[in-house]
This record gives sequence, structure tokens and C-alpha cells, in this order.
Amino acid sequence: MMFRREKQSGYKCAALGSAFFLSLAAPAFALQPLRQFLDGALDQGLDTRKAAAEAGVARAQAAEIQSGLFPVLSASGSRDHEQYQLPQGWGGDLAADAYAGSLQVNLSVVDVGKWMASAQAGHSAEAAENGFTEAKAEVERKVACTYYRLIGAEALKQAYSRSQDTAAKDLDIAQAKKSAGAATDLDVAQARVELASAAQGLVETDLEVSLDARALRSLCALEPTSGFPDLDGETAGEPALAVWEALAEKNSPILKAARERWLAAEDSARAAKAAVLPVAGLSYSQSGSSASNPLTGTYDGSLLAGTLTWQFGLPNLAAISAAERQASVETTAEAIARRDLMDAVNEAWLRVQSGVAQCRAADAKADAARVAAQMAQVRFEAGSSSHQDEIQAQRDLITAESERISARTGLLYARAFLRLTAGVDPLAAVSDVFGH
Repeated sequence: MMFRREKQSGYKCAALGSAFFLSLAAPAFALQPLRQFLDGALDQGLDTRKAAAEAGVARAQAAEIQSGLFPVLSASGSRDHEQYQLPQGWGGDLAADAYAGSLQVNLSVVDVGKWMASAQAGHSAEAAENGFTEAKAEVERKVACTYYRLIGAEALKQAYSRSQDTAAKDLDIAQAKKSAGAATDLDVAQARVELASAAQGLVETDLEVSLDARALRSLCALEPTSGFPDLDGETAGEPALAVWEALAEKNSPILKAARERWLAAEDSARAAKAAVLPVAGLSYSQSGSSASNPLTGTYDGSLLAGTLTWQFGLPNLAAISAAERQASVETTAEAIARRDLMDAVNEAWLRVQSGVAQCRAADAKADAARVAAQMAQVRFEAGSSSHQDEIQAQRDLITAESERISARTGLLYARAFLRLTAGVDPLAAVSDVFGH
């Protein structure tokens, strides 16, 4: 399922940073809202274009089959040219033109098999429409995953930038203390290592930002701006699991498509059985000719006829058996789709609950690490603690910041994924979804 495929690139990929961004000033140019990227992907994305085209094909095929229930009109016309060579002296050749035309209307009055085939085509078209809706949801999942991954990378990039500034300042202090005889060569070497590590982290996160921005641009045909939005959102849970399961049962395009395919297969089986029934029809034709009739003077005439046809053979039995087996397959497929959907909703809901707990814990840990890093730096500058203590405090801060960004972006993605799985707007608030 999509959830299992993306949780590595969504929840795990979100582990690029922490809520150090909460203590930073917002960037001058923040990343556009997720809604703009979702709209861009649905308008410009190749995946949704393909799904829309497939849905259009299904609608056209359904219309072709359903049009067989309406009268069929046929017309024909002809022109006959006759020329006779007369003997010499009779005034030349004799030529004559004769025109004829006919119009015929055929209507199937009772054709149960065609009725069932028409119903089957309608369900197939509905299944394709729901497939298009699911394709859009799939694109929205990819966009949301990439979007929050980019946010995490941007946040961690700024965290490493701050860390690099701090490491550079520590190196200056270590070198000054060494010149004064209060530090050793080892202290200076460790300061250089920390500065190089921070620079390496900045380069790596800058690469992640570039790759994620390119992926987002490819999906949405929209150039991401630099920076990231404020992620300090609420950490409340979601409504009860049973509520989300009922919502998914009602709105999920995956389940709707599976149900329509099942109904189409049932109609196909009924159509195969109805194909052995007699077909009653009416036919009316009107014809006329410019040629003269020796009895009536014209060749005009009309005909109204009723028809009753019946055919049966071994192919009918094979078609019935195949259609019944396909209906059994689609019945099972619909049950599997419902089971998998409920499993996905359950996992997505639990991910939100777990994400809430992770955010609260990561917030507390990052706040404590920030205070500890500030105190360690003050003591190091005052000479009351070793450089190693200050380095360890800075490392702990980077780790805590990374865990905080991971928790925040992971929670945001979990909420969006839960709503997409339930078949609603990924950015919808609880009040919008449930009306309270």
C-alpha cells in the first residue's frame, strides 16, 4: 500500500532536523504554502493527466455501449443512368436517369443482455472516475512527503549554519586562550574538527534542499522559494479511530473504485446469462424511386416489421462461466480493498497519536538542550569548564534539534496522510471534516 511505501520517505525522511527553528526568526522569504504545490501538481502533473485521460476513455466506451439502447437510423440512395443507342436516323441516343432512396429505423424493444451490458459499462466508467480521484490522492501524497522533507532540510540547514557560526567563535576563543597559555593544541584541534563537522553538515543539508526542491518542482511545475514556514503548530490528537474509519468507508476513492468494479462484474455476469434470451425489435423502412411502375406509377413504399431472434451455443456457456468467475474475483477484491483501507486508516491514525507524543518529548528535550548549550558556552568563555564540555553540549543541541524537526514534520505529514487515506482534503481541519 501507499502508506507502507512512503513511510520511509515520509516519516523517516522527515528526520532531517528539529525545532531549533522555533527559536529562530522566520526567514524573509518563507516557502509557499502546501496548498499551492498541491494545486500545481493536480493542474500540471503528468500522472493526473494520464488518469484523467483514462477516465475519459472509460466514459466514452460506456457511452458507446449505452447508445445501443437507442434507435438506429440507416439511409441509402442510388442513381441509375441508362443510355440506349438508337439506329441512325432516329434522332440520336436515348438516355434516362432513375433515382432511388430508402430510410430505415431499427429499435431493440426487449434486449435484456444489452440492458445489463449498459449497466456494466456505467459501473466501469464510475470505477475509472474513482481511479482518477485516487491518482490525484497519490500525487498529493508524494507532494506532501516531498514538501515536508524540504522543510526539514531547510530547517536543519539553518541549524547547521548557526552551529557553524558557534564553532567558528569557539575556534577563535580556543586560539586566543592558547596564545594566553590557557588552552592546549588539542583544544584548538578539537575546535577545528567541530567547525569542519558543522561545515560538512551544512553542505550535506544544502544538497538535500536542492534535491527536494527539484523533486517538488518536477511534481508541481512550481519553483519553491527559500526558507520554511512556521511549524510550531498544535500537538492535539485526532478524533476517535472509529470516526475516521466511517469517513474512509464513505469517501475513499480506492474503496469506491473496487465497489464499482465489483458491481460491473456482477452486471457482466447477468449480461452473459441474458444473452441467451430472445431479442424483440421493431423495424420501419420507407423507400422511393423516380422510376415508373407499370402498376402503381411509382416505386414508393413503406414497411413496419417486428422481429424476434434467439441464439444459443457453447460460446454462451463459456462466457457465462467466465463472467461468473470474474464476478467472484471482484467480490474478493472489494473485500480486500476494504480490509486494506481499514488497516491503512488504523496505521495512519496511530502514527498521528505517536507523532503527538514524539513532538511533546522532542520539544522538551530541545528546550533543555538549548539551555544546556548556552550555559556550557558561557562557562567555557569564562574559563570555568573545559572545551570538551562545551563541544558535547553543542552536539547534544544539534541532535535534539534534529529530533524536534523530525517530530514536527512527521506529525504534519501524518495528519495529511490520515486525511488522504480517508478520502478528504489533506489540509482540512477537524471542524471542516466533521462539521464541528
